[in-house]
Amino acid sequence: MSRFTHEKPKITEDVERIYKDQEERLDHLKAGKARLLEELSKIESAMADPVQERRESLYTASHISVLPNETLSTLFHEFQSATRATGKPMLPQAEIILSHVCSHWRALVLSLPTMWCVFHRDGKVQDGMRLGLDSKTEARLAAYLDRSGQHPFDFWVEFAFTGPKSQQPLSAPLLTIIRPHLHRFRVFHLLSGAQQLPEEFREMLAMASVPLLEVCAICPDLQISDAECLNSSGTEVDVFQGGAPSLKYLLLDETSLFVIRPPLFQTVVDLRIERRQVASPA
Repeated sequence: MSRFTHEKPKITEDVERIYKDQEERLDHLKAGKARLLEELSKIESAMADPVQERRESLYTASHISVLPNETLSTLFHEFQSATRATGKPMLPQAEIILSHVCSHWRALVLSLPTMWCVFHRDGKVQDGMRLGLDSKTEARLAAYLDRSGQHPFDFWVEFAFTGPKSQQPLSAPLLTIIRPHLHRFRVFHLLSGAQQLPEEFREMLAMASVPLLEVCAICPDLQISDAECLNSSGTEVDVFQGGAPSLKYLLLDETSLFVIRPPLFQTVVDLRIERRQVASPA
């Protein structure tokens, strides 16, 4: 059997000198790269100023600039409603487009809580993979919840998680963001395709009081074996124990009942249980 030693290979003085020269060249190139990146940042910042000034000038010169804020607010809401009429929200959303026209429109849109009461995350496929809830999505959700004030909130989220089970798609930061606002959710529509529903998430739903909730969908799309189908785990959790007196529409998938017991209140007039089993990308 051959033996491997941990001795360093012998390097001649010529080779060592070459290595030293290469290190010096790399350090010089890295320093040059840092200077160029700093210069690029300054140029981009300088370019942004005249672009913003041009937008402000064009807006000031337009007939729309003389409209009172009340009229603009009505127009903004009508535009937003029109983009949602098909049931498929425009991307980027109307409120995002309006808030990037000029500083005046941005200030006005941000001052209207009702413009930020609907949050969509449609689980669109990118590069052949459905995306989970990343930090950017969590930050966007937090912004919507903050800007919507105390108005009823519609939460429409669909995603499929393709990473290892150790990486929970329904992460602690997401639960922390949602929990304080559940009492004003009018829609809680979560199609996860995550093949799991964390205990922390179930506990949050179990204790929740959702007096405004009208539409609820909880579809974890779990991977359940035949043996598990025959034997309940006994870990199901009653959700919304704090009450959901306004609930009318309830959507579950065939695996939901293995982790939760749905709130079958007398107010529910539309109960749907469907088979989903979203296939993970190869």
